Amino acid sequence: MNEIELAHVNDVDRCLEIIDSGKKFQNDQGFVEWTDDYPNRESILEDILANKGFVLRVDGIIAGYLRIDFTGMPYYKEILGDWHTEDPYATVHSFTIAEEYRNQGLASIALELVERLTYAC
Repeated sequence: MNEIELAHVNDVDRCLEIIDSGKKFQNDQGFVEWTDDYPNRESILEDILANKGFVLRVDGIIAGYLRIDFTGMPYYKEILGDWHTEDPYATVHSFTIAEEYRNQGLASIALELVERLTYAC
């Protein structure tokens, strides 16, 4: 069973492990989205304490980490062009799947679960 749920403080080590494997994957693919300094333990803990840190669980095991923000992004108000809605929206950041769970279609499943979660809020 796959589910998205709020991460807990005791999940920080596993979430950091997944983020670090995502950083390595990015480097192996020849691009850098995240730095050595971010995301890090402190930012993950901040996400969790702010109820923005989520985990993807597969059969009860944490297989992914993502930050979901339902409060909007202040810097989106300054983008070139138009933001196409004034309605509430969610943003997903720091999203990665653990190395041992990659290539199983879990990113698509996670985003479907995020979509359901946004409709529930």
